[in-house]
Amino acid sequence: MYVSRNCRLKFVACFCCMQTMPNDLGYPDTGCGLYAKHLPYDQWVEFNNAQRAHYNMIEVSGPVLACMLTAGLRIPRVSAAIGMLFALGRYVYANGYKSKQGADGRMVGAVIGGLSTMALFFSAIATGVATVAGM
Repeated sequence: MYVSRNCRLKFVACFCCMQTMPNDLGYPDTGCGLYAKHLPYDQWVEFNNAQRAHYNMIEVSGPVLACMLTAGLRIPRVSAAIGMLFALGRYVYANGYKSKQGADGRMVGAVIGGLSTMALFFSAIATGVATVAGM
């Protein structure tokens, strides 16, 4: 059975709209919906900053965990220590982003998280090279 592309797009758009509509259970608002309209501006900004910090954590956690797993095959304690440093950096990042400074408050956490991410990346590369070389 052939369904036209236009019909499929309309279905997807309708389905997405149904998913973002508030329901009786209090569907979570992403900061731009019906519930966010009732927030004062300063609470709305704080909510959106916290959500941005959360989304950023989700974006970077996949590659970091892959590097930590790879590096942990050869140097598990160093990998775990760098992973803890990354977690500390993300905590500082999120709290700085949620503060009154907003995006400027995240810099210390971003530096800690960035350095730990690079350390895990290079540790994972070193582990891969050592494994391939048979060391």
